[in-house]
Amino acid sequence: MLCKCGCNKATKINDRNDVSKGWKKGESRDYIRGHNVRDKISHNWKGGRYVDKDGYVCVWSPGYRKNHYVYEQLIVAESVMGKRLPKKVVVHHVDEDRANNRNDNLVVCEDLKYHFLLHTRMRATA
Repeated sequence: MLCKCGCNKATKINDRNDVSKGWKKGESRDYIRGHNVRDKISHNWKGGRYVDKDGYVCVWSPGYRKNHYVYEQLIVAESVMGKRLPKKVVVHHVDEDRANNRNDNLVVCEDLKYHFLLHTRMRATA
């Protein structure tokens, strides 16, 4: 049987009964694990964009990271740079609004030490 999310991949055969999930041993599953949750038809789908507990905007980007959500500021900075950013790089928001990911509001810092220096200078001039 094919996955009902529309990806046209074959689903696994159930190796055990599980009443809570509606599985019967020997029958094929309706979805590949995780596919029914990410489907746009799902009641859990929020459009692929949300704001995390710290105020950063996360966007749905399959294949980019393991959990498929990535900070929008990284995507914006990498699109301007034309390449993936190294792991130590930190993206700084000039106006300190974490949801403002316009290109002119972002500064790519080489490491966390430089990022802290920017914040220290901002506090000193304010």
